[in-house]
Amino acid sequence: METPTPTTTFRSKNCNLPFRADDRQVTVNNANLREWNMTAITKLKMRMLSLALGHSLRFVLSITLSALATLALFPAAASAQSNDTATQTYNREIVIRPGDTLSGIALRELGSAKLAEQVATANGYSLTKILIPGDAIVLPITLPVRDEYATIVFSKGDVQLNGKAVQIDDEFRLNDVIKTGATGYASLSFQTGTLINFQPNTEARLITLFCQPADDTCVIELATDQGTLTTDVRRDGNQPTDFRVQTPYASAAVRGTVFDINADSTGLRIGVTEGKVDLAATDTDQLVPLDTGFGSATAPGRPIGEPIELLPAPVFRFVPPRIAKGDYLRWFGLTDTPNYIVQIAASPNGVGVVHDTRVPSDLFILNDEIPTGDYSVLVRGVDPNGLLGFTALSPITVASVDTSIAPVNASIDRVDGNYRVAIIDGPEDAAGYEIQVASDFEFTDPLSVDVDETGVALVRLRTPELFARARVLLDRTTVGPFGEASTVND
Repeated sequence: METPTPTTTFRSKNCNLPFRADDRQVTVNNANLREWNMTAITKLKMRMLSLALGHSLRFVLSITLSALATLALFPAAASAQSNDTATQTYNREIVIRPGDTLSGIALRELGSAKLAEQVATANGYSLTKILIPGDAIVLPITLPVRDEYATIVFSKGDVQLNGKAVQIDDEFRLNDVIKTGATGYASLSFQTGTLINFQPNTEARLITLFCQPADDTCVIELATDQGTLTTDVRRDGNQPTDFRVQTPYASAAVRGTVFDINADSTGLRIGVTEGKVDLAATDTDQLVPLDTGFGSATAPGRPIGEPIELLPAPVFRFVPPRIAKGDYLRWFGLTDTPNYIVQIAASPNGVGVVHDTRVPSDLFILNDEIPTGDYSVLVRGVDPNGLLGFTALSPITVASVDTSIAPVNASIDRVDGNYRVAIIDGPEDAAGYEIQVASDFEFTDPLSVDVDETGVALVRLRTPELFARARVLLDRTTVGPFGEASTVND
């Protein structure tokens, strides 16, 4: 038996099954596809065996699916994959369970016991072959090459597509590999609207894509050994989307779900913020359902982690109308939260990240210059297991500070029970002013308002002491530095 290449062979504990272009194959024609698509809803079982830190880990993820002809298809080792060939071959491996027969496998995995003969032929078995639990069996399928791809809609920093620097609007096709470096971010868009955000130090390969309008189900599958993916799975009209991620520890497959998945040498972490995922071990009866708001952390060589409730979205305490270098925003801290992830992105779904940092408390200070404009700020707590919580979201404008603009000061007076804050000697060309008031000199919980060129704001606050500071607005994304803080006593 030949030694398979690591990237294309799926292993069991008893045998390696490489797949070659000259192996026997099951050819799926239109009649087969129609027969399979008429099969009643069944459960697709996806399995994967891996070795992590010297321990065997096997998982199975169950999910209800209705279109079976194009499900769980994995690329073969040496089959025709280029877009100028007539067909492309996929190889799906399963692990035999106690009591399995060829007809039972065909019914369970392919939706029709009539396909047992093709399964037997593909593996060199007779129909009466006695199957050994724990061995692997392959289901090779040959299908026409289809001109399908995802599109790169965002890229920042070190991002490579098949070893070359990625460009916006590049096509991400079958077997293509995206790799992000320590500063790299990328976003993919599929025709159904499904978005995949690649975080830094992530590498993933597209191993299945069947997502044309005529398909009963849009099937998208990635394989990743390391990194973090944030997904927003969408459906196009009546066509459901079956999105999957294969990792060295387990498989995740969901429909209509928003979830995060992170795999590295320390294990696998999955958090579900919309939808449901079921994780089940292949060699035990353990089943761990993950509903919305729950996650699982699985260490190498250990059973599947039990459901852990995800952290709620932080509640913002102070979000200024704009943020420039040196400015900050705050939220109310969550209990049992070692740190938070703060991202500033071009869209609320996290596409177009321009700033990404991790902070240990409920305070974020912008210490970098980033392009001015309108963005979304996303804040998530990270629990001790490394699971990301729900997202707090707010629009925010990023501005630049023009140090050539002179700082301005403000006065504070009491008028009819209100505080009157007025700019002192503001420049004639100012479009307006941003005024911040707070009950303490450190401006821990300030209130920030924009006023016109008259430079006056009336503030009603129940506080015995008020502090105020202000800065010039040249335009909505260009400001001057803050002046000195002023105060008035009740």
